[in-house]
Amino acid sequence: MTSEPMLLEPELESLLREVAADPDSSLLRVPRAKALPMLYEDRPAAGPATAGLSLAEREILRVHRLEVAWLLRQVCVWRLVEGSRSRMFVSRYVTAQDRRAPLRPSALVEGYRLETHIKNGDADLSLALALLSQAVARTSNEDPCVLELAAASQCLHPSNEARILGGQDLALHHSARSALHLLSPLSLVDLGTSIGISNWTTLGYAHLTLGQMHRAHGAYRRASELGEARPGPWMDRLAMSLQVGSAEDARHSSEHLDHILGDRQQAVEWYVESRQSRRRLGEWRPTDEATRLTVQLQEHLGAAGRRICHVFA
Repeated sequence: MTSEPMLLEPELESLLREVAADPDSSLLRVPRAKALPMLYEDRPAAGPATAGLSLAEREILRVHRLEVAWLLRQVCVWRLVEGSRSRMFVSRYVTAQDRRAPLRPSALVEGYRLETHIKNGDADLSLALALLSQAVARTSNEDPCVLELAAASQCLHPSNEARILGGQDLALHHSARSALHLLSPLSLVDLGTSIGISNWTTLGYAHLTLGQMHRAHGAYRRASELGEARPGPWMDRLAMSLQVGSAEDARHSSEHLDHILGDRQQAVEWYVESRQSRRRLGEWRPTDEATRLTVQLQEHLGAAGRRICHVFA
């Protein structure tokens, strides 16, 4: 028996504790995400199957793995932006002027030989190519899921981007504790602007789904501080400031949104529509503080702030 401690997924640990308190609980019937442990791995980029390869062959294998890992991450982005469920959560608006337009998987791999045969026994690369082929062929559904694709990318070439993409899929599919466990350590790392914003907004959403309003507000504040020109985190920050009853932060967020958006309100309209849809689905509801503040601040907020207040009406 190994002396190493066993690492349990947060959801599983929580379920075990609940079952211990209630022997009749049926919660252990919740399926376990098999791909999740792969996102914690830091495997070497060249993989283990390099015996007998020349230096040139090893370099070809390394580059091949990097290319496939990148393609898998791009397919993840496309799935998150275009997915039937995730499109309500993942904004296309990078700035007031720029919209994200990820390429379809078929366009991404155009000219790339997915049928390439791996003769060196690299099982991770073979699996990744198989998943990539499935994703290209099945753009109308979510199989394989973003979590599987991100985990396959991580096996080929460990990256914070793959971890965050996997964490986003976990958070969007009711595994908020696993998302927090996976992504919270990255909050201590300088990830750069885009990746850092993605990490903090995902942490914010995970806290929100667990009912941890103040932690969600704090995460969205960190995201907005990283992206001064990005409307997404500022709209989330404004909405959460209303939810936790912070009038001062709501006014500040509204003023900043008016500054960066001007009369270009398309991102706000997308935000309002997506949050109203999520509210109708029972994803969230206004707090008493939000209901009070939206009435109190209507005359003190700019155009973006007043429009976002409609989400709470």
